[in-house]
Amino acid sequence: MRLPLLLLLAAALSAVEEGPFPVLRVTDGDSIVIQREGKEERVRLLYVDTPECSDNAHGQCMPEGKAASEMLRKILPVGTEVTLWGPAATLGRDRYDRLLATVTVNASRQAAHPVELQSVANSLIAQGHSVYWRKYGDAAEPLHSLLAKWQEVAEQEKAGAWATAPDWMRDKANERTAPKAEK
Repeated sequence: MRLPLLLLLAAALSAVEEGPFPVLRVTDGDSIVIQREGKEERVRLLYVDTPECSDNAHGQCMPEGKAASEMLRKILPVGTEVTLWGPAATLGRDRYDRLLATVTVNASRQAAHPVELQSVANSLIAQGHSVYWRKYGDAAEPLHSLLAKWQEVAEQEKAGAWATAPDWMRDKANERTAPKAEK
């Protein structure tokens, strides 16, 4: 059984869906490692950015980052089958060579979640562990509207990091990649 949400998203002519793949580990609040084509593959969750859980070039460790990592481990325990979805014909990569994808939990675990929570991004944003991060562009509809609404509700209710790091969350929510100049 395919995800209704992904079917709507995949309606875009250029979208790609791959999987299922088993989760090998969660590396932080917005990255996982899966088994793909016999190899370990790092995946950066699209539309999600969580506070750092270790000191690195992106910033210092924040307690909210550790909480986000723990939540992602609960959502995606080792062995969970996930599907990757991307808005283009192939999955993109970031500057660290991680796949950029919307991650969803496969059918065996979906029954416990309403359709709008089947995307891992929805869960993290709704619980205040992440912002709707549009550095790599806006999500296609209906996911865009869902993510924006979940973020609005989480902020209003001061869920998760919205209660303890609201300035960081607002800064990240407003972060965008500058459009490429026309040649």
